Amino acid sequence: GQVGLLEQRVRGGAPAQDFAKAIAHLRESVAGANAAGDLAGLTARLEKLGDSVGELTEKQSAEAKAASAEALAEREKLVAEAEALAAQDPAKAQWKQVTAQLDSLFARWQTAQKDGPRLSKNDSNELWKRFRTARTTIESHRKAFFAELDGVHKEARSRKQELVERAEALASKGTAAIPDYRRLLDEWKLAGRAGKR
Repeated sequence: GQVGLLEQRVRGGAPAQDFAKAIAHLRESVAGANAAGDLAGLTARLEKLGDSVGELTEKQSAEAKAASAEALAEREKLVAEAEALAAQDPAKAQWKQVTAQLDSLFARWQTAQKDGPRLSKNDSNELWKRFRTARTTIESHRKAFFAELDGVHKEARSRKQELVERAEALASKGTAAIPDYRRLLDEWKLAGRAGKR
């Protein structure tokens, strides 16, 4: 019964590493069995099963190498995409899109790490370092961009605040101040954006 069960598991493609111990144990059991029946036939089945397990081990090993190579190529692709995002000109980047793309890449990385085949430690560490460096570069560019933008907005806000004060001072002059007021409007347009708020 145990030999039959092992034969079914081998035909089903279960992991070959599980079988070697079980076959060795069954060989010892059959060799030392105090039983009647076709023990020679059972031993022959175990030998044949051992050969099948050897072939299954080779096949599964080749499949594992192929899956590992494919996973390595996929992770390298993710790293290349992250590095391409990091290489963009920060002044021209659409930060909402860049952040969404980076988050998507990171989610794909985590899924591959969790569910995909394991990579060698060296390959995995090197790829992660490159990915992490790209992420850090993007984050530092984004922070620098928004810090600069805040500075520009702050300057524009102070200029516009000054223009508001000058316009309020003109209100008491009535229609005589219309040309001055129009000049203030032109200065307002040239002052730049101060942020929506």
